[in-house]
Amino acid sequence: MNVFGEEERHVALPLTPAEGPFCLFSLRFSSDGVEILGGANDGYLYLFDREARTESLKVHTTLLFSKNICFASRLRKLAGR
Repeated sequence: MNVFGEEERHVALPLTPAEGPFCLFSLRFSSDGVEILGGANDGYLYLFDREARTESLKVHTTLLFSKNICFASRLRKLAGR
């Protein structure tokens, strides 16, 4: 129950990290709330579709830990710094 007396369920994101310890260091929601973008310690960006409950994209990056990520526009373009 939350503070409003409503039942809530927390569902884990079904991400597929490589072997070893795994952690998302950065997490962003798309402007419409449909997608979640996560930058992880394994050098990948993970894009998760909340409605379909699936990982829709996994991209290897050259950014160490991919900490500074965002959606660049309402068109769901990805950006990193």
